Amino acid sequence: MQKKRYKIPEGADRKRFQEENRISYEDNFSDLWKACGKIHKICLLGKEEEIDQVREQFEKETETAQQKEWNGQWYIELLPKHCGKGTAVEFLNRYLKISREKSMSFGDGDNDVDMLKASGTGIAVRSGSRKLTECADAVCESPMDDGIYRELKRRGIISGENGTGESREKKAEERRA
Repeated sequence: MQKKRYKIPEGADRKRFQEENRISYEDNFSDLWKACGKIHKICLLGKEEEIDQVREQFEKETETAQQKEWNGQWYIELLPKHCGKGTAVEFLNRYLKISREKSMSFGDGDNDVDMLKASGTGIAVRSGSRKLTECADAVCESPMDDGIYRELKRRGIISGENGTGESREKKAEERRA
């Protein structure tokens, strides 16, 4: 599938030019699905009714990882059926010969729900979505507050030392000083 590119002429009304040269998604999806084995994820942003139409049109071939309002428009992530994060965790557990109970996942968005459910322990990040928090086993601090590190340390999975005997907290304090 060849991508069409348009350069907005100097002095042209950007919005009008984009509307006049708009490529409808229907024109592109037939070629897109021919390459379906190569597709990892489709993300679309648009009007709610357009997003709903796309979701319904492809519900047999895809699953919706998340759909929500974002910056005044609607956003959707579509994945090929059975290719979500939960399936990936299950595959990785089998491949590494790890029981489900010994696996752990961290997530922050609605698209992480299946991953947390497929893991023995699912941890939501505090700043994450409410839907994810409701299905999580625990909630940790945000990434900016070293949430994953702190949760792994609380659970005794890591020691908190950086290999030299110094704690990560001590090094962080030194950097701040």
